[in-house]
Formats: sequence, C-alpha cells, structure tokens
Amino acid sequence: MDHASVHLNLRSSRRLIQGALFVHFGAITCLTVAEVPWYLKLVGGTAIFLSFIHMATLHLLRVHPSAVCRLAWNGDTGWHIWTRGGDCLDVHLCLPCYLQPWLTILRFKPRAGGRTSVALLVPDNSDEHAFRRLRILLRCSLARVSETARARSISAPRQ
Repeated sequence: MDHASVHLNLRSSRRLIQGALFVHFGAITCLTVAEVPWYLKLVGGTAIFLSFIHMATLHLLRVHPSAVCRLAWNGDTGWHIWTRGGDCLDVHLCLPCYLQPWLTILRFKPRAGGRTSVALLVPDNSDEHAFRRLRILLRCSLARVSETARARSISAPRQ
C-alpha cells in the first residue's frame, strides 16, 4: 500500500492577481487603440471586464461557491477537492496538466459526473513544500503514463 499523500490549502495569490490585472488591462488597452467601431469596443471591453470578474471570484479571491479551496492526493484513495461551497468531491485528474515551477494548472473531473474544476497553483498561494511535492508527484506520474502509452504504441500491431 502506498501511504504517500499531498494536501494543499489554497489561498489568494499576489502573483496571480498581478498577472490577471496585467493581462486583462492589457487587452482593454489593445482594444482601445484598435481601429474598430465604438460599439465593438464596448462589447469587447464588457466581455474582458466580465472575464476578469469571473477569474477573480473563481481563481484569485476564491469566493465563488464552486472555487477549489483545498485539494488532496492520497496513494490509497486518489484525488479529492473541496470547494468554497463546502462540497468534498472525489475526482480524477484530467490530462494534460500544465506543470512549471511558477504555475501549475490542474483540471479535475468528478467521478460521479458533473462540471470540470480547475485549480491554478503558484508557490505563493499554498504551502511551498507541499506545492513542490505535488509537482514532483505529478511529474513522476506523467512520466509513467507516457512510458505506458509509448509501450502500447510500440507493441500495437500496425495495419
């Protein structure tokens, strides 16, 4: 039995907030200098603003009821996420994942069915040691998955 586990409690991240502000206000700036009719600028600006509000409530401030506020992986039971609304979901990790030292993006699908949840992880929105352990765990798991897929493709008969 594998008793390894990783638990992350997610909180607001200054880096994510700064990045989101930079991207959204940069998009509005580009839209204002673009040579398009004013009504298209208004529609585009409204869409960008609503996109920022959605991202802020779901990923930056984590105040939306479906925002992921805690995640855990246990070698025996698999993945679990907790939402701001108080739900504990038994989930599986959807591939592909984005893994970098400064940003990790994970998508989770509930085993019972339902909407996919996304967790944006950076070193400053969780325990740095647990974040590093999670990235190592994911890299090792993804390496095993790619080796298995490669072995299947090599052993599969060609038509």
